This record gives sequence, C-alpha cells and structure tokens, in this order.
Amino acid sequence: GLRLCEIASLRYEDIDDDEIIVRRMVRYPGGEIIDSTKGTFGDRRVPLTPKALELIDIARKKQKDNGQEEIQYIFVMTGGPIHLYLAIQKAFAKYCKQLDIQQRGPHKARKTYISELLDSGININTVRSVAGHKDEHTTFNNYCYDRKTKSERNAQIIAAIQ
Repeated sequence: GLRLCEIASLRYEDIDDDEIIVRRMVRYPGGEIIDSTKGTFGDRRVPLTPKALELIDIARKKQKDNGQEEIQYIFVMTGGPIHLYLAIQKAFAKYCKQLDIQQRGPHKARKTYISELLDSGININTVRSVAGHKDEHTTFNNYCYDRKTKSERNAQIIAAIQ
C-alpha cells in the first residue's frame, strides 16, 4: 500500500517489530531523498505481514553476503536507494509474472491494497492513516472500488435488507 517514492526510500531502521514507519520519500526525477512523505500527513506506521518481514530479512542477508553491510536501504541499486521509477516498475512486473499475479502496475496494487482493506471492514480512518491520506475523501474518491460481481453485490444487498 505504499507509494513507489516511499518504497524506494525505506531503510532497515524504519522497521519497528511488525510495522514499517514511512517517513521519507524519493523525489522524482533526480532521486533526491526528502525527509517527508507526500502531502502533509507525516510519518505513518504500516503493518507488515510475516512474509514481508521474511523477504526483508532475505534482502538484508543477501546484501551482507555481497559485502554491502553498510547499506541502509532495503531496495538498492549501485549502493544507494533505488531511484529509477522504471526499474521499480520492471521489478514489480517481473515478480508479478513469476507469482502469476495479474497486475497493471505498482499504483494499481496500491489501489487494490486499499480496496481490500475497505472490503475487509477495516475502519476508514485506519485505512486512510495507513494509506497516508489526509482525509477519507481522498481514500473513497480515488481508491475505493467495488470489486464484486453483479451477483455478489445483489446477494449482499438482499442479505443486508432481510
């Protein structure tokens, strides 16, 4: 559910138990790291799944095995944070293909993540906070999609009014 510019600037020090603290981003173009996130929302905490924590640990070990122990960033390219938007998109597409996941791009994955949280009944203020939106209007107007089929929607409506 993070923005690409936030993912590119993640450091190992941002991990706090089972959460990641989003506190900076890479400004495109140019790759400058700025100590704030998009908008005025500020730092936010996003829960990490056990699988995400496992993959981050693998990345850290791989960097260590390659003699790159001093690297602070989780996602790196030539020793520094990955700052090429296209490189991130290509990696995303590669891994989606390997996992047989049909995705149109990283931003679509962000929208799917937010819609899944809403579909799962997560409180809108929690979803807004995790997504880094200042208010719920941004979340609802730009990221909330009904992913159910017509028959699923109709069954839900009927069940709600009976």
